[in-house]
Amino acid sequence: MRLLRWVTVAVLAVEVALLSTGRLGLGQAAIVLLGVEIAFAALIVTVAVWRFTGSRRTGGSIPGALGDAITAVLPPPVARLAAREAAQVAAVIRWIARRPLGVPEGAHPVGYGRDQVALVITFVALTAGEVAAVELLVPWPALRIMLLVLGGYGLLVMTGFVAINRTRPHVLDHHQVRLRCGLFVDITLSPTDIAAVALARHSCGYRPVITDGVLIMGAGSQTQLEIMLTEPRTMSVDQAAGTIERIRISADHPADAAQLLRETLEAHRTT
Repeated sequence: MRLLRWVTVAVLAVEVALLSTGRLGLGQAAIVLLGVEIAFAALIVTVAVWRFTGSRRTGGSIPGALGDAITAVLPPPVARLAAREAAQVAAVIRWIARRPLGVPEGAHPVGYGRDQVALVITFVALTAGEVAAVELLVPWPALRIMLLVLGGYGLLVMTGFVAINRTRPHVLDHHQVRLRCGLFVDITLSPTDIAAVALARHSCGYRPVITDGVLIMGAGSQTQLEIMLTEPRTMSVDQAAGTIERIRISADHPADAAQLLRETLEAHRTT
C-alpha cells in the first residue's frame, strides 16, 4: 500500500523521461502511456473504493472513509492536501445548505469566525474583477483559462477555509461540551471538567497552540472566552501537545456563549 502511494509520481516521471529521450515517437508514446494511465487509474479506483467501503463497514463516517481512501492511494503530503481540499468543498456545500456538522437535536451550537465572512465577500469581489481583467487584457486563450482556473481555486480555498469554521461550531448540551477549531481541534469535555468560564479577549495566531498551560484555539486572530478546567489535562491537538489548565476559544457572541456555558454547567450540577 505504501508503494502504491508513490506510483502516481513515478508514472508521471516515466512519462516525462520517455518523451524527452525520444525512445518512442509522440504518437506511439501517447498510445502506450494512455494504456498505462487507464490501467493505473483502474487500480487506483479499485483500491480507493475497497478502502472506502471497508471503513464504512466498520462504522466510519463518510468524511473519515474518504480520507482513508485518499491516504491509501496518494503520498502522505498529497493525501493531506487532497483531504483538506475535499473537506473545504464539503464545508462550502454545508454552509450554503445551512447544515452544520455534528450538532445533534437539542444541542446548542456556538458559532465562531463570523468576522471572516467579510474576507470571503472581499475575495469574491476581487475575483470578479480579476475575471473581467483577464478577459479584456489577456489575448491568449490557454493563458486565460489557466488564470481563471487559478483564480477560481484561490476563491475555493478562501471560501472553504471560512466555511470549515462556520460549519463546525462549538456544541453544548447537558452531557458534554464539544470545542472545535476548524479542522485543527475537536475535543469533548464533560461539564464536570470545567471549573469556570470568563470573558477575556486575547490576540492569537492562525493555528492552535499550547503555551504556559493554555490551549489557544481562536478565529480571526482572536479569542473571546476563557475556560478554566477543574484539573490539568494532557492533550495533543494539531501540531501542539502539552498539559493544559485553561482553554481560550472564539465565539461570535461571547457574552451569550459564556451565559450558555454557565447554564450548561449549572444544569449538569442540578441533575
